[in-house]
Amino acid sequence: MTVNGIDGRAYRYSVFFAIQGAITTGLAVGADVDLIAFLTARHFPKQLFAEVNGVLYAPFLVGVTVGCVLSGALYDLNGEYHVSFLVAATLLTIAATAVFRQFNSASLGREARRAGRACATSLGTMASG
Repeated sequence: MTVNGIDGRAYRYSVFFAIQGAITTGLAVGADVDLIAFLTARHFPKQLFAEVNGVLYAPFLVGVTVGCVLSGALYDLNGEYHVSFLVAATLLTIAATAVFRQFNSASLGREARRAGRACATSLGTMASG
């Protein structure tokens, strides 16, 4: 028996994989947002959490928006998503390499704390002045 030209068994499997993909994507996006907040809290002082988190979260949202539009435009140009996947994989590899290089630097934590103390001091002098 067919459903709109699709074997019923194949249709069941495609629905299963679509649901599985939606759940996996949702968990991945949720992890990204939580990871930004976690790393901000870990590497910057509490006084600056809201500002730093906003500065880091804004490019994330811009990237999500622009990525969807560019992916659709590349699909319209080529008729397939292969180019979009290659661009996304390349950009993610570059981003992951940059992050891992930063976290391998032992001085990152000290520099972030030093910058945080300087900002907190300047905010304190502005508030008292």
